[in-house]
Amino acid sequence: MIAPALVSVEMFRVEHTYELLVARHQIHAVKEGARPRVASRVVFRGWQGQLPLDLAEKDQAVAGHIAPEFFSRAGEPRRLPAEYVEAIQAATLGSNCGSCVHSHFLSAPKAAAITDAVTGEAPVASVAQEQMAGAEVE
Repeated sequence: MIAPALVSVEMFRVEHTYELLVARHQIHAVKEGARPRVASRVVFRGWQGQLPLDLAEKDQAVAGHIAPEFFSRAGEPRRLPAEYVEAIQAATLGSNCGSCVHSHFLSAPKAAAITDAVTGEAPVASVAQEQMAGAEVE
């Protein structure tokens, strides 16, 4: 079974300045026999974020446990979405990993949180899905 929704976390870094996009992509059912449509919604958009540490070299010990700080146009701190902080920290680690070609964070959703886009019912989780829930791939 294909999950009815997923969240993407994308980060771009130049020196100590970060851009962040957290988006939710969801499948919406349409008429019988027609291809379902995919709707995307921005959950969080951070621009000109700052992290004055050198996570690629001298501050590697905190890499993966810290995220950039983003501000509103008025200069007030913006809070990261609590449910995605771990993924954002992994993206921060990944954006500081030189010549990186591996995944820093991959997790399957908890079975109770998944509902079928067509029926609205929660599917039964397999043992493999339960073992993958929260798994980190490096």
